Amino acid sequence: MSLVDRTEPNINNKPIIWNALDAAAATGGRSRGGIWEATGVSIDTRSLKSGDLFIALRGTRQDGHDFIEKAFSKGASAALVDKLPSQTMSSSPILVVEDTMLALYALAKVARKRTRAKIIAVTGSVGKTGTKEMLAAALSNYGLVSSSIGNENNQIGVPLNLSRLPENCDFGVFEAGMNAPGEIGKLSEIIQPDVGLITTIESAHTEFFKSIEDIAIAKGELFNGLNKSGTALINRDNQFHSILYELAKKAGISEIKTFGKNNESDLQLISSKTNEHGTDIVAKIEGSHHKYSIMLHGAHWAINSLAALGAATSIGLPLRGLLRGLSSLEPIKGRGQVLTISCNNGYIKVIDDSYNANPASVRAALHNLGDKTCEKKGRRVAFLGDMLELGINSNQEHAALASICHNSGKDFVCTVGPFMFHLHSALPLGIRGNHYSTVDQLCDCIEEIIKPSDTILVKGSQGARMGQIINTLMSKHIKQTNGVGGKTNAL
Repeated sequence: MSLVDRTEPNINNKPIIWNALDAAAATGGRSRGGIWEATGVSIDTRSLKSGDLFIALRGTRQDGHDFIEKAFSKGASAALVDKLPSQTMSSSPILVVEDTMLALYALAKVARKRTRAKIIAVTGSVGKTGTKEMLAAALSNYGLVSSSIGNENNQIGVPLNLSRLPENCDFGVFEAGMNAPGEIGKLSEIIQPDVGLITTIESAHTEFFKSIEDIAIAKGELFNGLNKSGTALINRDNQFHSILYELAKKAGISEIKTFGKNNESDLQLISSKTNEHGTDIVAKIEGSHHKYSIMLHGAHWAINSLAALGAATSIGLPLRGLLRGLSSLEPIKGRGQVLTISCNNGYIKVIDDSYNANPASVRAALHNLGDKTCEKKGRRVAFLGDMLELGINSNQEHAALASICHNSGKDFVCTVGPFMFHLHSALPLGIRGNHYSTVDQLCDCIEEIIKPSDTILVKGSQGARMGQIINTLMSKHIKQTNGVGGKTNAL
């Protein structure tokens, strides 16, 4: 859970989320080892914080019960288990349940039921995490916000983040992802959102679906758990807009809003222009024109900002404060953050979009790179890694990026991985760089490729490990600057 509270910034005064009696009542478990209070919930000792309740889940590779002693050594307030730990921890605070996974879901359901917070759920093929972060920033001007950590959006991540929801929270923002039909519906039933937002529908995770239309239908399951008096938000520009609209109506949603460039959108993007510090936006929001700026680069971020504003205004919040909060959001690591890194007595600009990739997000990132103004003799260079989980059409999806690479002003495109070889082969000779089988091969010779004044995009699926390129560039040079607000970090 990520908590943002602009009115009470004392981070040492964490709210109590669970105590021994409430957790036992929620899960039907039996408490041992005394009274305890928890300020958080964790399933991973690597990220566990002092005061967390540690839930020992059983995975395919590891059993959380093997890490209970480590959890207590790191300051866990208690452990939730379905088998008793060793005798050496017999006096430690323990909550014994029949099944720890079922207990996690039970905690999530009780946390959702007892909160007074307005809840917003976000899904879509592209832009879920970024839009969720925008929402958290916009809402922070009006109270305490609880939001999903990173992209914890699956069948474990969603109930985990819900279980962390403080009872006195004002707003909750939760991201929902999927790998198969039916998963979004189950998550929506747990979240029970007041606002359901679908960013867009594109070719992603097609390995698990027969068609993109099937993806749209599966994403539309978000409306199944949405409060009937709540609001559904849909991207008006997307080809599956009408399908999602009908799914929202079928679910009995009373209010359906749209966002996008389309003239019929309730929140319409009139224009967006990138600059050194982010993007300047002009939008028509429910009949009135507004100008605002964000510290994120690209038209796709402008669209996401409209989605966030649509969700936040749907729960009755004034636009002025939302825009102020939105403008404070700094670039997110791995999701379009712009770095300036020293290079051979000069500097290069690096767009770190290495966290994940699918065809739609790669096209958006390439357009963003094409919009960048390069210094004299500077080149626009793209380092592109494999897009994963695209199923039988993967080779074609990679090759199809050749036209956008050519038409969006790229000077040089290097590719990494077996799927990206199909793009390499399809690229025009004038912009075709080298192809590398692995990221490590590229990193070994990266200083021979880059030149001062280059603007570089690094993009690929998480499994392609393109973030290693960012680490290599930063480790080889003296300093890097954020590119926004003049922040500088010594390396």
